[in-house]
Amino acid sequence: MSATTKYTEGLDMNQFKVISEISHYNNNYHIGFGRELLFAKSDDDNTTEWWLIMGHESIYLGESYISDGDKLIRYTNQTS
Repeated sequence: MSATTKYTEGLDMNQFKVISEISHYNNNYHIGFGRELLFAKSDDDNTTEWWLIMGHESIYLGESYISDGDKLIRYTNQTS
């Protein structure tokens, strides 16, 4: 089972705690499942892009929108 399979379409991304010590402005780190590290890059409007950080690799998970309750929309064709 891939680490990304836990991050399913429609997942509520608000459930993940922000790590305030290393986050700033629109670049936030979160504690994911099992203490995995998530990176969220937001714009000043509505969109947040999500990555799963695994060692030196970042895996693009998709986007969420404030207007849709920050539910994950999975995309698999983006690279870090």
